Amino acid sequence: MTLVRKAVTLEADLAEAAQAIAPGGNFSALVAEALDDRVRAERLRRLLDEDEAERGRIPAHVLDAVAAEMHDVGA
Repeated sequence: MTLVRKAVTLEADLAEAAQAIAPGGNFSALVAEALDDRVRAERLRRLLDEDEAERGRIPAHVLDAVAAEMHDVGA
């Protein structure tokens, strides 16, 4: 894996709060994890949008059933 260095500008309060929760004080690891989560979520959203355009909306009763199952397993 190739690593790159990027500069970001954050509000001071956000940077301080992030540093406080960074695993082992590793701010870069926290940022990388957050960006990875966001990129995965965006890819999933696009995939779901494409699926919906092709097949139509997922029925509400199916969404409700999935939400209930996720709740039952603590997700």
